Amino acid sequence: MHIVEIGGTVGDYESLSFIEAIRELGVKVGLENCAYVHVVYLPYLGASNETKTKPAQNSVRELRGLGIAPDILVGRSEKPANDAVKKKLSLFSGCGRGRHRLLPTLPLFTRCTLTLEDTGTADVIVERLGLKAKSQSKGLAGSCGPGNRDHPRTVRIGFVAKYMEHTTPTCRSSKRSKSAAWHNDCALKSAGSMRAEFDAPGADIAAELKDYDGILVPGGFGQRGLEGKIKAAHMP
Repeated sequence: MHIVEIGGTVGDYESLSFIEAIRELGVKVGLENCAYVHVVYLPYLGASNETKTKPAQNSVRELRGLGIAPDILVGRSEKPANDAVKKKLSLFSGCGRGRHRLLPTLPLFTRCTLTLEDTGTADVIVERLGLKAKSQSKGLAGSCGPGNRDHPRTVRIGFVAKYMEHTTPTCRSSKRSKSAAWHNDCALKSAGSMRAEFDAPGADIAAELKDYDGILVPGGFGQRGLEGKIKAAHMP
């Protein structure tokens, strides 16, 4: 099984070529061997105490206009959604009701896989592709433990990246670092350093990063901040 994630938002100009690529892939391998899982955000409005489905409806309509009909629709929301939301999504998305999953935003990322298992998301994919599989929920539950307990040591890791005002660009690196720290019975305390700050001539990189136990330099695009990133990577 090959899993491909197309990030971003449906309708973004830079994503169109990738969406067309997976559409063609489905044709080449056969739609019976390909499952399209569309993940949408369901905003919650506290003033009216309701979960809005209109953005999800628009997203699905845009995706279908590009030639892809989602086989499974996953809605992520801050608040638990009710059955009325499922009915709306089923009616306007074209997915059967049994192929909708409403998942909450989780405080601990290690519970994501367990939540997918508990909500039967894996069962839908297995059925859709005609696979044979068995539940792994017991093993998954054990992997969630380290993040829920206190650790005797704390390590400080500096992330040298240029978009530190947002957590998304370094999200994967941060989560991998936390997993590694928990595996070694450590708590992780991270703080970001704008790599563009190190580009200026005479910048004291050692002073900026001296309080960290280590640094992590995530991948990135473009030339802005590149020299600072290289300097940080060469710091002894």
